[in-house]
Amino acid sequence: MSAQANTQNEEAHNEPSSPTPSIQTETNAKNESPIPVLLQRDPPNPDGPPQRGDKIGPFTLITVIGQGTTGEVWKARHDNHPHFGAPTHFAAVKIVSTRTNSTNPKRCLLLSHMVKDLAPRALPFLCVPEEVAILKGHECIISRLYATDLAALINNERMFPLPKMHSTAMIWQVLKGLHYLHSLGITHGDIKPGNILLKDSATFNTRQLGNDGNFYSKVRSLFRIVHHKREDRRQLLPKEVLQSPEVIICDLDDARLPLQPAHQPAGTPSYRAPEMVDCLDWNNKVDIFATACVAFELLTRRALYPEQRATSPNHVERLEILSPAAKWALIPDPSALDFIQKSTNRMANKRPTARTLLAHAFFGPLSHLQPGT
Repeated sequence: MSAQANTQNEEAHNEPSSPTPSIQTETNAKNESPIPVLLQRDPPNPDGPPQRGDKIGPFTLITVIGQGTTGEVWKARHDNHPHFGAPTHFAAVKIVSTRTNSTNPKRCLLLSHMVKDLAPRALPFLCVPEEVAILKGHECIISRLYATDLAALINNERMFPLPKMHSTAMIWQVLKGLHYLHSLGITHGDIKPGNILLKDSATFNTRQLGNDGNFYSKVRSLFRIVHHKREDRRQLLPKEVLQSPEVIICDLDDARLPLQPAHQPAGTPSYRAPEMVDCLDWNNKVDIFATACVAFELLTRRALYPEQRATSPNHVERLEILSPAAKWALIPDPSALDFIQKSTNRMANKRPTARTLLAHAFFGPLSHLQPGT
């Protein structure tokens, strides 16, 4: 503005020019009043959205591996190898949507410091952010990259049914991570199979001794439901088993921190507690409800509350809604049924805490471990 005024008024050449606004305060074109720092926004970036090959520090974006309401997740390659021939290091880079609350990355770092400083034993169970950065005006959250998630595992027909020791181990680890989060006053708020990562997706084929004295890869028949009738696909697939059931909780950037008000809408359909569905205030008991829904899905490959997805505007698939009695009949193990029913109580204050559930008989010998160990 001062440059335009100087070209129009020669007297302005004799006057000292006004100082250029600093980064901390911009000048409003209409009334010359300073704009508070917290209200400033970066101008639109002319380079467009992030794309393959973009660099963010030592990382190069390779491909999109996930998308959600808060942004998209990229697989990124670390370009600085310690020496030739070293294994390539990868990371997960979440590029936060501009429609998302811009405080998310800052809260991520705060959460990361809280966990590392106050509950370091939680680190094996929580995928905490490593750092934040900015790429083309988008805030990014950088964390470790893991093999896959439970959603992909559940959709893999070769893996089911899971060995009971694997399904119980996975749920136990989730509860362990939640126990530490809740002890810090933090609520995850979006526990679901897609936010539980497998540390290693390696599998092996099981083999069995045939009647002819030779060993064969174990196979199983697959069936599908067509017009409410069971139809044999006459297809045999090798039965695969995970080498390790180690899991870790991710997507902590939208977790609810201590004293932070509950945000609405929250959670993901099929895993939302009743108080979330009704847009009421909620606390860490929503994580307990969602964990039980994940447990039901790991044991049955069915969603416990698929009817919640029917309310989504993007829902197109056909749903099979079972009665409560039919749902519970899918869980033959009494201890597993008791665990899920208690954890999905419609009254939040009647759901057990993560600490209490870690001692549940569903976890067998693990139930005797102290929560802090």
